[in-house]
Amino acid sequence: MLVEGKNICVICAWREHCQKRFSLPAEASCPDYTRDITIKEKPEKKDNDADKR
Repeated sequence: MLVEGKNICVICAWREHCQKRFSLPAEASCPDYTRDITIKEKPEKKDNDADKR
């Protein structure tokens, strides 16, 4: 599952050749981050079990 709105290295378009990869703190924003559009987001799965009760 991808985290919407997060700039994380694993979904960055530049991850293959990045010199900063995984070196920034988790809360920091990378100025070079660009989301890789070839990675598709999965729609959130709704829990239908609550509806069956």
